[in-house]
Amino acid sequence: MNDTRESGRRTRTPDPRRATRRAVTGAVLLVLVAGLLLATAGGATSGTLGLEWHGNHMAFHSSVDVAGGLFALALAAILMASRRPGSNPHHLWMAAALAGMGILDVAHAADARGETFVWFHGTATCVGGVLSALVWLPARIAGSPRSRLVLPLTIAAVLAFSVFSLAFPGLTLATVNDGVFSLTARSLNVLGGLGFLAAAGWFVRRYRAARRWDDYLFACLCGLLGTAAVLFELSALWSAAWWWWHLLRLAAFALAIGYSAIAYRREIDDRRRSQVFQRALTESSPDFIFILGRDGTIRRVNRTAPGHGEADVIGHAAREFVSPHDRDAFDAAVSRALATGEMQALETTSSLPSGRRHFLARLSPLAEPMDGGVLVLISTDITDRKHAEEGLRETMRRQEALNHLQDALLGRGDLPEKLKKITDGVVETFDADFCRIWITKTGDRCHAGCIHAAVTEGPHVCRHRDRCLHLMASSGRYTHVDGEVHRRVPFGCYKIGRVAAEQDGKFLTNQAATDPRVHNHDWVRQLGLVSFAGYQLRPPGGPTIGVLALFSQHAIAPEEDALLESLANTTAQVVQKAQAEDQIRRLATITEQAAEGIAVIDPAGNFQFANHAWAAMHGYASGDELVGRHASMCHTSEQLDAEVTPLHEEVKKQGQCIREIPHLRRDGTIFPAMATVTLLKDAQGRPYGIAVFLQDITKRKRAEEQLARYVAALESTNKALEELSEAGRATSASLAEKLEEVEGFNRLAVGRELRMVELKEEINGLLAEQGKLPKYEIAGAEVTA
Repeated sequence: MNDTRESGRRTRTPDPRRATRRAVTGAVLLVLVAGLLLATAGGATSGTLGLEWHGNHMAFHSSVDVAGGLFALALAAILMASRRPGSNPHHLWMAAALAGMGILDVAHAADARGETFVWFHGTATCVGGVLSALVWLPARIAGSPRSRLVLPLTIAAVLAFSVFSLAFPGLTLATVNDGVFSLTARSLNVLGGLGFLAAAGWFVRRYRAARRWDDYLFACLCGLLGTAAVLFELSALWSAAWWWWHLLRLAAFALAIGYSAIAYRREIDDRRRSQVFQRALTESSPDFIFILGRDGTIRRVNRTAPGHGEADVIGHAAREFVSPHDRDAFDAAVSRALATGEMQALETTSSLPSGRRHFLARLSPLAEPMDGGVLVLISTDITDRKHAEEGLRETMRRQEALNHLQDALLGRGDLPEKLKKITDGVVETFDADFCRIWITKTGDRCHAGCIHAAVTEGPHVCRHRDRCLHLMASSGRYTHVDGEVHRRVPFGCYKIGRVAAEQDGKFLTNQAATDPRVHNHDWVRQLGLVSFAGYQLRPPGGPTIGVLALFSQHAIAPEEDALLESLANTTAQVVQKAQAEDQIRRLATITEQAAEGIAVIDPAGNFQFANHAWAAMHGYASGDELVGRHASMCHTSEQLDAEVTPLHEEVKKQGQCIREIPHLRRDGTIFPAMATVTLLKDAQGRPYGIAVFLQDITKRKRAEEQLARYVAALESTNKALEELSEAGRATSASLAEKLEEVEGFNRLAVGRELRMVELKEEINGLLAEQGKLPKYEIAGAEVTA
């Protein structure tokens, strides 16, 4: 259901699938309800219109029941004939229900006696309803191998029951009492009717899901049969309603068998078209498809191999076309396929006019015999796949050999020794005639008899005296490295020099005897050489540092080319590493005498170099004891996480870091150290390790500790002096207070005397104005402040 919003309101869009399901459900219910109304109306009308007559027409009744029984048996046969293994499991239960019901209806028609007459009718309805209700069982039950016994067992049981009831009618249950159906008869019919209605519900559900018209037909049939059985007690023996039920059932059977016959015919046509289609596919299939008899002879074949006709194949045993060493396995597979009914597969080989070929043979039993054959054999030509698998196995073998070689190159050893391992490995692994490796160095024989230095014209003039290819290793046909021609090769000259100078990085030809880029064709033909391959030794983004080249007496396949190119890359790394180690060894001569500990560590954390001072600091006799070992041995596990890892991260970001970090000696003691760590980079700016400069600061730390003690003692003395000073300041404050009081009193006294002098002077001045003599005598001391 889809929801949309319009003008703030939610509107609901109808789902067409739900509408279709509703329409289908309505149509099915309409048919069922119509059948129910038709059945009910027929029984009610007979009484309403005064048709309460009893027509005891045994011959007509027998014809009706025989026709209904035969229709049921025919419908059961059609269902089983159209049933395919693994499909329509409900056909089994409906065929069993219709077969049992049909047999009992025929027995019902054959017996004119009242008791068994009604007995057969009730049991036929009960058996049909109960078996049809089994369609509700899981499909796996009807699909099991034992389910094939359901129909024959049902037929056998119903036939035995019918014979017993006809032979011993007195032993059957009473079904009529004084012309009225007994509880037994009604119970049998009601039970059967409920079973049919349950089956009708199952077919309605299935029709809603798949909308198959055969499900629609069975829903209607089961609905009508169930309705007729449940409403059985509305009728009386030989009454008009009783006849109405019989005719209604007969019409339902006739409709069902008519539709089923049409469906069966359509099924046959579909199968024929399918067979035509399958035959067309078979004829156009690239596989060889054989129909085999039980004895293993070929009865039919879709096509034959070139050089063979049908007369050479038909009638012959299939094992004749299998290689002798595969025939026992082929015969065993045929036997297993016939015994188990399951497909058997095996690989075989055959010798054909086109050569030896590999096949994947699959043997499967036929569901139905065809042209006298019981097995189908499909042979798929897998020769190309087998060759590809063999090539893959060879490639994996070579890759494994190269892996072992690379592991050997990781060990210790000088460069010429490692390069010789590489050339030996190429000759052995790739079956090369010979293999050589040149390394780029400066010209060292330009004035010492090098034949290339004397060339002054032509394409092979040595123009780069600062770069020359030195032959370092040779394996295979030639093992010497001091030949006059090849011990030095000018950069850019001949095929080796051009490989080193060109941009594409490699040179490969499988026509060495005619390729114009190969210098000496006569020499190539004389040695029977077919291919030549040359690969630059070049670190990623760096200059060419050498060439790996080989000649072979067979063509070099693309997968071999890829492996050789990978090996050339590894060789470049080996050379680069050896050159770096050589440079480190040269630097070691300088650093060995340094008092400061110096170490070089590669990206993997292993020591490449450690000088004597570093070794002595850590309790080792020499730096050689440390080379190749992991640098974590100089730290505790706690330091690695808390201090060393953050230090390395900072070096990666900043390029350098200076930090105090304790180190671990060989005896387990720890000493303080100041480390200067620098990131080492190549010419292209790529890191290839770190250099660590280490100072043992044990004495400095002790001096710092002693100084700290002196500082602490001085601070203690200063504190005591400060306390005494505080006490002195308190005493001084008290004296100052006293002095201030004295000074205040003095100021008060002196001020009073001065005021008295002033008053005396004023009085003397007034007396002088009056012409009188001064009253007071003012002395000099009185005016002194």
